[in-house]
Amino acid sequence: IYAFCRTADDLGDEVGDTQLALRYLSDFRQQAEECYVGRTRTAVFIALSETIKRHDIPKQPFLDLLSAFEQDQRVNRYETFEQVVDYCTRSADPVGRLVLYLAGYRDQQRQKLSDKTCTALQLANFWQDVRRDILERDRIYLPADSMRKFNVDEKQIRNGHCDENYRAL
Repeated sequence: IYAFCRTADDLGDEVGDTQLALRYLSDFRQQAEECYVGRTRTAVFIALSETIKRHDIPKQPFLDLLSAFEQDQRVNRYETFEQVVDYCTRSADPVGRLVLYLAGYRDQQRQKLSDKTCTALQLANFWQDVRRDILERDRIYLPADSMRKFNVDEKQIRNGHCDENYRAL
């Protein structure tokens, strides 16, 4: 599972060409789907297929992760906090659910708690990497409506200027 997540994330973040990254992610999606019909081709997916069978893991968490990585190729700004949280439901929450499946837990209560924890960790990661994300990937996970409300602009983020408005944001 880690190899799947790490490789897919790298395909989304490290390729450097949007169309090429989307093609790689599409191929990765196809290979993930093949795990569920017994037609795996590579070491990562052979191991993943065995883990899926052993722990009866549904495919949706894997597909959700890929959807988030594909979204990273198409969307680099978010207007509202709700849009950022929606992204987290696919970029972070599936990882927690996969851990629960590995541990043998399938109940909704644990899934909801895991989702909240994973979303919170993803948001903290975004806030930790605000400047790096804009400089290295031209992405901003701070909601634009909040940036306007607190009078913070992209130039300020790029320059690393952290004033009272930025701290309030």
